[in-house]
Amino acid sequence: MEPIRILHENVIMDLGGIETQLMRIYRIIDRSKVQFDFLVHRAEQGAYDSEIRALGGKIHYAEPFNPFRHAQYITSMKKIFREHPEYKIMLAHSELALHPLKTAKEAGVPVRICYSHNGQLVVDLKRLFIEYEKLFLKTCCTKMFAVSESAARYTYGDKAVNEGKVRIIRNGIIIEDFVFDRQKRTAKRKELGLEGKFIVGHVGRFMKQKNHIFLLEVFKCLSDSEKDAHLLLVGEGRLENSIRQSVKKLGIAEKTTFLGNRMDVPDLMKAMDVFVLPSLWEGFPNVAIEAQASALPIFLSQNITAEAAFSKHAKRLPLALGAESWAKIIRESTRGDNEREDMSRFMSEQGFDVRETARWYQKFYMDTFQNIRG
Repeated sequence: MEPIRILHENVIMDLGGIETQLMRIYRIIDRSKVQFDFLVHRAEQGAYDSEIRALGGKIHYAEPFNPFRHAQYITSMKKIFREHPEYKIMLAHSELALHPLKTAKEAGVPVRICYSHNGQLVVDLKRLFIEYEKLFLKTCCTKMFAVSESAARYTYGDKAVNEGKVRIIRNGIIIEDFVFDRQKRTAKRKELGLEGKFIVGHVGRFMKQKNHIFLLEVFKCLSDSEKDAHLLLVGEGRLENSIRQSVKKLGIAEKTTFLGNRMDVPDLMKAMDVFVLPSLWEGFPNVAIEAQASALPIFLSQNITAEAAFSKHAKRLPLALGAESWAKIIRESTRGDNEREDMSRFMSEQGFDVRETARWYQKFYMDTFQNIRG
């Protein structure tokens, strides 16, 4: 019997939080019963493309969203649905999900799920499109998922959440990968040439959302008094060059390491002494889960949902405090013994075991497909 094929729509299958979460589930799920395929909107190779194909998945390329090439954008998706009538269940993960869902509806895809991953956005051109789409989104999806309550309320509205029409699904991780291990910490710090340093870490794409400039200002203030401080930046993105220039202007180039995209994030977190995430907006960031699983002190902006600060190792701070106050709080909160507790039991009790998440998805897909067939 052929597996049920589920179509996941996203911009590109790169090393972002959404993509990493999808791949964690994809690796665990029984692919003889449920297979993942992907509809993406960029023709360039994504970091996970080779693995997807090795696992039996297909990748369909549609036009990227462009208001000046809207007809081509829609036509490319219509062609995919016309050529692949086997898709009965689709999940749309991109911020601009309306048109993929609307096209799937017109193509007769019976189960269309919108999955909200972000909370309130800052005011920019993309937000204007998203606010417009939200007016019609619920007419094109049959089910509504969200990564957090704040993301659910932002995307679908209070009424839908209060009436129980939105399912909140926690992101999951392989918990034991992130549990603190002193030997791995020592080895990774030696590999990086950062033995004896006070390592401030950040994992995230170089994009406006992640607020790297504020992060650099915090680190500058911190490093002025902590001479052994060092900043690790993990990720890539379109703003990387401008961030590199800002590092030079602030005079912290010798204390900053750009690591690019990495597959060893669990061990990098073990090597870090503190994690700083001053994002302008988020839904429920994977890195917040990962840092707390490693018992790594993490400081998040209050723009990030309170649900993301679920352990004693997390603190939320308003960006309005300014970089100097952030640095002072970090300095006072993190110096001292760097022993870190085993968080595995706590994380499992909080529902962050991705194996449980994958089991839920598999049952959901199989039950949903049976209901479609009648």
